[in-house]
Amino acid sequence: MLKNVEVFWQNFLDKHELDMLMPDVWMFGDGSSEMGNRLGQLVVSGRKTATCSSLDIYKMEEEQLPKAGQYDIILDGQSQPLAIIRTTKVEIMPMNKVSESFAQAEGEGDLTLDYWYEEHARFFKEELAPYQLQFYPDMLLVCQSFEVVDLYTEKE
Repeated sequence: MLKNVEVFWQNFLDKHELDMLMPDVWMFGDGSSEMGNRLGQLVVSGRKTATCSSLDIYKMEEEQLPKAGQYDIILDGQSQPLAIIRTTKVEIMPMNKVSESFAQAEGEGDLTLDYWYEEHARFFKEELAPYQLQFYPDMLLVCQSFEVVDLYTEKE
């Protein structure tokens, strides 16, 4: 764990008089620095307040689903802290039932459902392939809404 991530979390806890364990620390996107930076900046700017993931991958990786109220530390594409977010809502729904408002909350492109669907279909096809899983229009997604509760301001 990077020292600056630990200090960021501890400062947040101290400021809000909380006593909690270190939350999950992660970067948005496909693991590339380009996507991590682009999506991370959408979070910092306030444009991105939602994200989604394949339920199948959560199951394959035996990961716990996010829960309302949980905190996460978001990293940029260079694995440096950007923000602490708090999950406000989690819903599991078929991809082809995602609403226009959720697509807008994802904050990407022209904010339309059509753009969101096209980009996420491409993303999920690539993400599912290593698991020998196929993309399908009604695949279940874990749709997570969140709010930024702290921004990292100690950039070098």
